Amino acid sequence: CIRRSIKHEGLFRKSGGSQRVKELMARIEDGPLTPSLSPSNTVFDVCSLFKEFLRRL
Repeated sequence: CIRRSIKHEGLFRKSGGSQRVKELMARIEDGPLTPSLSPSNTVFDVCSLFKEFLRRL
């Protein structure tokens, strides 16, 4: 997901899908540290998830 999309402009400017980000956050909080991504997850979802982790610090 990230490797093939790293050259997109505005990775941290654009928001991911809020429902997909919530689902990713729940999977990380409830399970292993490296959850698998579904094909529907975008690089923007992953970047939004990272931003949410930084907000919680």
